[in-house]
Amino acid sequence: IYTLHEQSASLASVANAKVSNGSFGCSVFTTGPGSTNALTGILGAWNDSIPCLFLSGQVRSNHVSYGKKIRQVGTQEAPICEIVKPIVKYSYFIKNPKNFQKDLEKAIFIACSGRPGPVWIDIPLDYQWLDIPFDPNFKFKFVSKKFQLNKIHKFEKMINEAKKPLLILGYGIRSSNTI
Repeated sequence: IYTLHEQSASLASVANAKVSNGSFGCSVFTTGPGSTNALTGILGAWNDSIPCLFLSGQVRSNHVSYGKKIRQVGTQEAPICEIVKPIVKYSYFIKNPKNFQKDLEKAIFIACSGRPGPVWIDIPLDYQWLDIPFDPNFKFKFVSKKFQLNKIHKFEKMINEAKKPLLILGYGIRSSNTI
């Protein structure tokens, strides 16, 4: 779905993940300012523990400033992985196109496992031109959420002993698939 602006795309990804319980949102952005326009949606996904995959284009792999003591090499380049690092569970600049499938699977696994949240993958332009074959048996591997029975019994005991219990419940209840 073309959303006309990166901010609306990132917000739409978060909304899609919320309404399609058990899935994750995904958006694709261009490099530089296009990627930074997505920050509002990413922060929303981070704060609400919403699994989202954000993919950004980047300048050619030999024109990036990652690991260099300069501000910018390529036109419209931005070190987006470093910018989003505090508000994502994982950010990664694709260094080897042969590992793309493994890197993508890892990012989705991280986004959806444990406490869910957003992840960011940055893809250089020259890798976007490549025909990267995928394994036909490729499957996303998600961790099933298991209840910790001892914690449930402890909670039950606390509720039963409370004189005026007050529960403040957040989105984690819904995302845990317990209701």
